[in-house]
Amino acid sequence: MKLSVERSPGSTSLRAALAVLNPRKLARPAIVITATILGFLLVIGLGGAFGAPPPAAHAGVLAQSGYCGDGTCTPSEEFTCPADCGYATEEPRCAKAVCGDGICTAGCETAASCTSDCGVSCDDFICGDGVCAWNDCEGSWNCEADCQWCGDGICAAAEQGQCPEDCGGSVCGDGVCAADESIRSCPADCGPVCGDGACNGNETFSSCPNDCSPICGDGLCQGGENFSSCPNDCAPVCGDGTCEGAETCGNCASDCGVCPPSCGDGTCNGTETNQTCPGDCPPECGDGVCNGTETFETCPSDCEAPPSPTPTEVPPAPELAVAKMANPASIDEPGGPVTFTVQVTNGGEETLTLTSLDDSLQANMATLSENTCTVPQVLPAGSTYECQYSFEVNGSGGESVSNTISATAEDTAGQVATGSASATVMIAAVEEVATTGCQIVPVDVVNDGAVNAFLSKTEDYRAPLWMICDEPPEEVCIPVDPSFDRSSDISQFSLLDCTSEGECTSYLATSINQDELCFHVVAGTTGQPICGEGCSFMIQTGETGLPTQALLLAGIGLALLLLLILIVLLMVRRRRDVEEESSDYDEDLTTG
Repeated sequence: MKLSVERSPGSTSLRAALAVLNPRKLARPAIVITATILGFLLVIGLGGAFGAPPPAAHAGVLAQSGYCGDGTCTPSEEFTCPADCGYATEEPRCAKAVCGDGICTAGCETAASCTSDCGVSCDDFICGDGVCAWNDCEGSWNCEADCQWCGDGICAAAEQGQCPEDCGGSVCGDGVCAADESIRSCPADCGPVCGDGACNGNETFSSCPNDCSPICGDGLCQGGENFSSCPNDCAPVCGDGTCEGAETCGNCASDCGVCPPSCGDGTCNGTETNQTCPGDCPPECGDGVCNGTETFETCPSDCEAPPSPTPTEVPPAPELAVAKMANPASIDEPGGPVTFTVQVTNGGEETLTLTSLDDSLQANMATLSENTCTVPQVLPAGSTYECQYSFEVNGSGGESVSNTISATAEDTAGQVATGSASATVMIAAVEEVATTGCQIVPVDVVNDGAVNAFLSKTEDYRAPLWMICDEPPEEVCIPVDPSFDRSSDISQFSLLDCTSEGECTSYLATSINQDELCFHVVAGTTGQPICGEGCSFMIQTGETGLPTQALLLAGIGLALLLLLILIVLLMVRRRRDVEEESSDYDEDLTTG
């Protein structure tokens, strides 16, 4: 039978539709699941019927017969289970204990006294596991959680006031070791007793010297120990009559005797004196000998007064006189040459040596081409040294330029003398000559109206040269770069003569020479460039070229057209893909 399924907007996939319409396929998983559940229940039932019962709960001991704590004293528990057998004292029980019978009688046999019966480690017993070992490792004295019961002869802390059979009138912790208390049942009351002749527990020689002896090596020097009997604990004692350890005659004369005099031992003794042993004996003022650090000021009784110093004659101070003259004293213009004459005179009584000559306008006079001034120079008393040097004096017209020479001299005693002198040169004033013509000026000098008018005429600003003329010239020429191609068409250059009213007149370039591009009257124009308020040039780009704004708008329009075409192509492609997907889906439904 052929089954056809029509696709509807709310239907599921083809595979889901076929599965719904095929109940035979749906029955198989249900049978498998049902069989699995029945098998699991059968296994659980068999396990409950034949398995071991769960362990019974217990509090402290196992809840089953034949164990210590079940209330029945069996022969095997006679020496090991006081909880069932009820013995309160150790004497009868310990009399029956036999080492080697395989039973470790609690309280009577230990691992030390009977290894064959009690050779176990206390680490094998865990307090709190609900089982009491009842041996030296675990009992009510150290594990009440496992081994506590009323009638065991031990008054545990939890039994005080609750179990008169064990506690009676005694209380563990009251500081009295009662008859029914022992060191095991109540170590707080029945611990080690100082004076019992045995050094045990935490007793030491310091806490109980009656029972314990001092131990050499414990770091304490006590109980008759000394350096001779126990050097590890005791240090040598100066004054005990024995020279031992680090004691010497120098640090313990009472034990080691007085050291014999020895020069260099740091002690001035015996027959030592400052003369025989100055290292040990300092000089003594009054011994009639001026030695060591003694002087007339510190010890006048031993040392003589020093001789009076001979007065030193101080030479007279040197005198130095300096003079300077300029020739000529005035120059017509800055940069004129001037010769300076310097005279240095020794006005003192001693010979001087001239060591330096420095000019205030010349950092290094030795570099001057015309210079006779050299140092050092020897100047006898009253003599004069004269020299000359020349250089160009610069400055401004009408300015006075002052120039100073500084001299330094020194006498044979090291005394220094200095002197200086100045000369003034007058620079004549320069008369200003009125000039006319055209000159290149920066743009900030040009009137704003003329600059704005120029900018409205051209877009090719390129930092142009501005020129202003005092009088109307026959022609206006602007300098050009020497690398400029002289063979190029100069008609593309125009000169704009602009005014502050915002008007510009255009003139064409007519000639070019070696370094200038010239503009003047040509056919078809009226007048000539005046450049009274400002002239500058521009490059003509031609009449046929499109304006920049038109080119920009055309580019934007072309970009928008291309974007529109791309959008249409994408929409067509999308519609075609949708149609192909729909056709493939219909074909799958039909053939499935």
